[in-house]
Amino acid sequence: LVLSLLAGGLLIYTQYLRRMGDKIILTQEKLLETERRQRVETERAQISRELDFKKQELAAKALQLARKNEFLQSLNEEVHKLKEQSPDNIPDSARNISRWISLDIESEEEWEQFLASFREVHRDFIEFLQHQFPDISKAELRLACLMKMNLSGKEIASMLNITQDGVKKARYRLRKRLGLESDVDIQQFLMTAPRK
Repeated sequence: LVLSLLAGGLLIYTQYLRRMGDKIILTQEKLLETERRQRVETERAQISRELDFKKQELAAKALQLARKNEFLQSLNEEVHKLKEQSPDNIPDSARNISRWISLDIESEEEWEQFLASFREVHRDFIEFLQHQFPDISKAELRLACLMKMNLSGKEIASMLNITQDGVKKARYRLRKRLGLESDVDIQQFLMTAPRK
């Protein structure tokens, strides 16, 4: 009887130890899961902050490009006025200055930098457009990117160095290229364009 009691007590004690071990393991697993979730949330928050920063940086680059083009355009207009009012030897210098300004306005290097920043913020957007619409031109792609950023017609005109009427015509051509019906808002389409 004593041996049975001892064996029963030993069995109960080993089960107790096993349950305690299981509880400890379960508690450790819960702690590890909590730590993992916190790490994931921290990483998501960090990625979100980085994306917000890149969006701000992209907006700043777009604004900088628009302001630079606006300034150069007004400077170019002043040079044209100077050419018309000046003695014979100044028009050559004015023409050279005007040519340099025009070259800077149409600089591809700044656009490439802008598009690189744009790709960081709007991953796969350009590739999506090029894949879905293989005939899309470089100018139409630029316009689509600027519209995706929700820039005004005036800002787009300044960045592309065209008039606001030119922006309207370019939007019309882009709408046709994308095959959008007239009742579809092109701005909304580009803002919510699916990714690959």
